[in-house]
Amino acid sequence: MLLGLQGLAFIYVRKELQDKMRSAPIGWLAVKDAWNLLDFNLTTKETAERFQPGTLNNLGIYAFNSSMKLFEEFGFDEIEKQVLSNSNIY
Repeated sequence: MLLGLQGLAFIYVRKELQDKMRSAPIGWLAVKDAWNLLDFNLTTKETAERFQPGTLNNLGIYAFNSSMKLFEEFGFDEIEKQVLSNSNIY
């Protein structure tokens, strides 16, 4: 659980895999000339930005930032240890 709001997610895609993946649907920020709103050319960017579905969820990002500050207070290493401890099957 990342303690964020609905509609906020992130993904890491290795450069080698980006060309093998297809984004569906294509968001307006995924195309090369995103700010030319009357040009309907769907040529996507050549970076991982091609997977950006659309307008950023600014409120969700703000809430997620607060969650990350909370996690930082606890310590990421301590959180990892607890998650792994909770995941042990006896």
